[in-house]
Amino acid sequence: MRMRKLIDSVLIISISVLMISCSSVPQFALDDKAKNKFSSISGVVGIEFAGPDVGECWKYTIDKGNLLLKEVWSCPPQWIKPEPFYIDIPDEVPQGLPIMKENIYHGPYSYSSDKTLIAISVSPKKNSLNYIPTDFVLIRCDTKEILLQTKNNDEYLTVGSIAWSLDAKYLAILEKKNKILYGFREIIFTLFSHPISEYTYFLSIYDRNGSLLVRSQVAAGLVGGSGRVFWEN
Repeated sequence: MRMRKLIDSVLIISISVLMISCSSVPQFALDDKAKNKFSSISGVVGIEFAGPDVGECWKYTIDKGNLLLKEVWSCPPQWIKPEPFYIDIPDEVPQGLPIMKENIYHGPYSYSSDKTLIAISVSPKKNSLNYIPTDFVLIRCDTKEILLQTKNNDEYLTVGSIAWSLDAKYLAILEKKNKILYGFREIIFTLFSHPISEYTYFLSIYDRNGSLLVRSQVAAGLVGGSGRVFWEN
């Protein structure tokens, strides 16, 4: 039994190393049509991505419509730590929010700096066995009024990170789309561990009234990766 476990462990590590050596580098870019719209938004948006499949993390900023690489550093392989960024769990959701008929509050969530608004992801109640944050709502804190509730019909597109601008004028939503890979190396790895997913990330900026100002793809080809959005000081 111990020999079997040892062999399995060696195989998983060997396959994982092979995956890293064969991995393609993720692509980071803004949609051309979105660049001008991003340039009209004050402040600097920061985005961090982890690509455990290639053992690297990247920090980008969006300043005056330009996506700029600021830092690259090593991150643990996916079989050690697949999610290096903190994600809120349902039990940590603030209490006293409006009752929803078709959804439950999930996470992540973020309060505006003036504490007048909260943006929080939600999961459909109909999928109670596996809650996934497919949408988000924008709520006015004093009146509990829902200013915006998104309706995403793509079950593979989920809310990954939420952040307010420092002046509380803008809301950033980072979504990720999951695609399970079925290549030779992924099938072999799945036999010994779990399915391998490739993620594409989309960044949306809303104003404090819930109006969508701009949306763009920002990253593609992150295998087993994760990401977060924030605003620079």
